[in-house]
Amino acid sequence: MARRRRRKLEEKHLTKSIDRLAAEKRRRERTILAWGVIIILAIFMAIVFFSSRDSGGDEYRPLAECMTAAGVAMYGTDWCPHCQEQKRLFGKAFKEIRYYNCDYAKACVEQGVEGYPTWIFADGSRLTGTQPLSVLAEKTNCSAVMPPA
Repeated sequence: MARRRRRKLEEKHLTKSIDRLAAEKRRRERTILAWGVIIILAIFMAIVFFSSRDSGGDEYRPLAECMTAAGVAMYGTDWCPHCQEQKRLFGKAFKEIRYYNCDYAKACVEQGVEGYPTWIFADGSRLTGTQPLSVLAEKTNCSAVMPPA
């Protein structure tokens, strides 16, 4: 009789231990699942954010090519928000612009660049700050290749 009672008591404790372990396992699985969802959402948000930063297509490529052929160059930095805005206006076509990163290029010192972005034209004239593309097109006589608004 004492043996039976002891066995039942041991079974009861064993069952409680198994239940506790199962509950802990479920809790760990929920935590892992939650972190997985958070990581997937973070990756998705990063993809959306970075793809929207380069929202412009190639519609400004002819303008950028014309400006580069006209001898214009932009001097700026990666940390300058106005430079980033200017690049965003061109979209993917910005890679066609002659660009000097003043964090690395000696040309900025040689040209006496003091503000960012600075546009220097073939005739030596300058424009500083974020410029509308229409102003740049007019200044470089590239208005003919400017896409319609």
